[in-house]
Amino acid sequence: MDDKIAYSDILSHICERDSLGIEALYRQYANQMRGYAISKWELDEDSAWDVVYQTLEALVLKLPRYEFKDQAHFDRLVFKFFLNFLRQHHRKNRFAREIKWESITETTAAEIADEDSEVNTEKLISAITDFYDADEGESTNLEKLEECLQMLDPLERDLLLLRARGYSYEEMARMLKIDNSHLNVKRFRAEQKLIKLFNQ
Repeated sequence: MDDKIAYSDILSHICERDSLGIEALYRQYANQMRGYAISKWELDEDSAWDVVYQTLEALVLKLPRYEFKDQAHFDRLVFKFFLNFLRQHHRKNRFAREIKWESITETTAAEIADEDSEVNTEKLISAITDFYDADEGESTNLEKLEECLQMLDPLERDLLLLRARGYSYEEMARMLKIDNSHLNVKRFRAEQKLIKLFNQ
């Protein structure tokens, strides 16, 4: 059974600013995009989803400007948008890599969470700062990062810091005592917010 959603239906929802539009795009293309980004471009899971979400958000804004001859024409444009975001991803150094979150290896799970499993954000930020104290070139960025992190909502900050430390979404949900659904979306939005604050 072919459960593919007709491009005309997707466009109709998007033009009416109906949330069903982006939901339909997600159901139709998101997993295929994610798989392609991981298998062909060797992106990690989070990076792949970041590119997918950027693509879907751009499509919602720009698809109404186009006219389509058929489903194949629509599919090609969707994939073209996706490839553009993949290329952009490879041209830029990801913000998280610039500040080397993945290099933070000195803080243990016990140091991050206290006995009742609430995240001790100040302790983790302190560990990040200590890690870079020896590198004068990074200290200014770390001070700015700490300021920006404090401007985020507590949940946004915790999601970014825990994910940077390598915790899975399931582990993060358990530590933060929240539902695991859509945590990757929440993390992506928190990261975009942090990038915007950092670049101001």
